[in-house]
Amino acid sequence: MRTRLDYAGPLANLELLELKVVHHFYYPIYVLPYGLGYVSVVDKSHESDPPHQLVVCGELHHAQQLMQQYDLPGEPRPLENDREFAWLLESLREPVTQVSFDPQLSDDTADSAWQVSVHDLLKSHLEPDLSPWNYPVFVMAVGEGFAGVHGASEAEESFMAIGVFSTESKAKQFTSHGPQPANVCQIDDIDTAVRFFEGIQDTIDAVAIDPEADGEMHLAKHCLAIDILLTKYLVPASRLESSHGHDESSASEA
Repeated sequence: MRTRLDYAGPLANLELLELKVVHHFYYPIYVLPYGLGYVSVVDKSHESDPPHQLVVCGELHHAQQLMQQYDLPGEPRPLENDREFAWLLESLREPVTQVSFDPQLSDDTADSAWQVSVHDLLKSHLEPDLSPWNYPVFVMAVGEGFAGVHGASEAEESFMAIGVFSTESKAKQFTSHGPQPANVCQIDDIDTAVRFFEGIQDTIDAVAIDPEADGEMHLAKHCLAIDILLTKYLVPASRLESSHGHDESSASEA
């Protein structure tokens, strides 16, 4: 997890400068499975109705140590991005209303690197996106273009789809028997993905997710038109929800 100081207020008047702390996470982060849910701790500093805090670890070895410390079966569950973290937080039920990051647990105390309410975490610190994959993803540069598949729509119109791969090994396997050498290009986050696909949208019709090479045939089960990818998927969920809310408000006023 890293911390960034953002500002709000006029820079020309430092007396009005307001600093707010925004936390960002280096994924994966880990939660500890227990029964049908996940491990939480109780904040005993509250005498009545103490909140339960979901335990989240920033490092795998810390999560494993905690599971060994309390003889918990299984392995820590990794969360790969803001989207997965937000889904899990939204599924929590009372009395789990807070999150404890990297706690040092003992019988009497649970000192944490950071404690925050689930509500504040969702509202102020996470920005889940609607990407159809987890990052990083990979594309293969071949010559002056990128490896992909040729296809045809139901109207028998041909199109070109760039291959986007969920693992580096899948990307290399796809181009392993090609006539030209190929280089792996890694896309680490949604911002990089937006810039990349906007840059090639005039030359590529679609994206093929994890296409496969079968002899001379290139096959893809999942394809998305590139304009749909950019307008419906490679956007923060909050921005899309805000857009829907504005559309509904406009319709009500009409």
